Amino acid sequence: MQIEELKKCPSAEYLLLQICWYFTESWEQFRIAGRTDIIDGSNPDCVKIQQREKAWFSTSVKSQLQYLGPNPGLPFLSEQPIQDLSIDSSTGPVNALCLLVLDPDQV
Repeated sequence: MQIEELKKCPSAEYLLLQICWYFTESWEQFRIAGRTDIIDGSNPDCVKIQQREKAWFSTSVKSQLQYLGPNPGLPFLSEQPIQDLSIDSSTGPVNALCLLVLDPDQV
């Protein structure tokens, strides 16, 4: 499910969501359910914006570059290879970054 689809879900402030965590060595799988808060750049809460920035700056530049590429699931129309992308790692998160904060209530 994409962020825009999540935002359209009928709910008050938070979404009910379930994630799955799989450990390949032990073959264990954990399903974690709870309320999820979507934090994008338009969020009015300063503390949540700081959480989003902290998450951004804790990732590598290589990971940050993934947010500058084409949208997943859309056809690639150009036959030209993607140009070398660059990012100024000292600036804040790009608009495409949404932080999902899961508050688990069931494992």
